[in-house]
Amino acid sequence: RIARIREIEKGNIGYGIKAEYNGIRCDSALEYAFLKWYKTSYPEAKIERFKGYLEGEGIKYQPDFIIDNKIIVEVKYTTPYIGEKLSEKWKTYLSTQEAKKKLLFEKEHLWITEKDIGRKFYRQCIKEIKVSKAVQSLGLV
Repeated sequence: RIARIREIEKGNIGYGIKAEYNGIRCDSALEYAFLKWYKTSYPEAKIERFKGYLEGEGIKYQPDFIIDNKIIVEVKYTTPYIGEKLSEKWKTYLSTQEAKKKLLFEKEHLWITEKDIGRKFYRQCIKEIKVSKAVQSLGLV
């Protein structure tokens, strides 16, 4: 954790682990974990990437998913560390969350974090993605 904080202070935020779950593009390991977690409980649910935008409060943003064409889903990391040297990317990410929540909460929605999914399950999904990518890179799939 200390190493990660040092990387953030240097401005090395990194980008989410890209993956795919059952043909659905995931821009982060947390999105992948959400899909796997939700589909375990609701295997018949139809989940798609959200098309379009929500606008208001001076922002325009695209939520992550829509379930059964009615429940809009936003998947967000909680932040364990906020310091003076936090990059502009994270400052924007954090500063827009309340406005996004306000727009989203006007609709039928889910606001999901790694706490909802369970950090242990989330970490297992990260390992699963990394193993899958390693197998693909070796041409074994």
